Amino acid sequence: MDWVPTHDLRYDASLACIVTVTVACSLGISYFFVLDQRVATNATWYTLIEDALKNPFKAREQWVVVGTKETLYGGMKKKIKGAIAVVSSTGPLVFLPNSFADEIRNMKELHFVRPLIQSLINTTLLKKSSGLILPDLWVYLKTLIHRLAARVSCRVFLGPELSDNAEWIDIDVTYTENSMRVIYQLRSLHPIFRPIAQWWMPALRVCRLQVAKSREIINPLVQKRLQKKANGEATEKTADIISWIDDKARAKKTKIDFAELQLFLSFAAVHTTTEMISGLMCDLVENEHWISQIREEVVSTLSKYGRKRRCWLR
Repeated sequence: MDWVPTHDLRYDASLACIVTVTVACSLGISYFFVLDQRVATNATWYTLIEDALKNPFKAREQWVVVGTKETLYGGMKKKIKGAIAVVSSTGPLVFLPNSFADEIRNMKELHFVRPLIQSLINTTLLKKSSGLILPDLWVYLKTLIHRLAARVSCRVFLGPELSDNAEWIDIDVTYTENSMRVIYQLRSLHPIFRPIAQWWMPALRVCRLQVAKSREIINPLVQKRLQKKANGEATEKTADIISWIDDKARAKKTKIDFAELQLFLSFAAVHTTTEMISGLMCDLVENEHWISQIREEVVSTLSKYGRKRRCWLR
């Protein structure tokens, strides 16, 4: 789907900008072509081809063409003890064996999830989302399940207003596919060429237009709700993410782009949910005797406990 951009990006071609870009390019060239890309580590550096140890270009090409699985299995077959260091398309990576799991699982330095999102999920989202139930609906497997998952996640994250918005659902469904396509294309290039090549990638242009369109759709709804909240007006108790994330952001004095946040959450939720539901449907088709038992369990549990959190724990 082609999107019409809502605004043009304009750049100030002043002398300061030109000097900044020139210096940045010079530093980038110096870093990637003069300095060694290896990091200081006690891990054993490994590539499938011995020449690639001295040539980061070959090592990066091997990572993209051959893949992660074959590279790591090659190191395991050589019985390398301890950590394995490799050169990936995004830079050096260090893989640790399972024996390090207990040591690193509680290291705060390795917690990369944004505290705001983690706090939101742990304290609010899990409690509120338990009050929802999927509608009794027959759908065409995979394609329509994908759109159904997008509508459900939109209903949870943004409320009922946008869950029936066909334009937003299209963005919600296709943004992940477009962004993953861009990621693969960029990783196949040397890092120094990525800032330039990005402007000639059609898929990345579509992603930018989708982000702009998302802001056009979501921001008016967000501003309307936040204004009603600021005026002290009564609002419906809908389980949407806007009021929750606003409270968390204000407490942490953080500015939130709700459109980008929603795309990020959709990136993580929609496709994984689609795969899970599709797998469940395939299992039920192969094991039809479970359908009646599951239906009886659902009916009896809802009749006894109602649509409450205690019900979903059963």
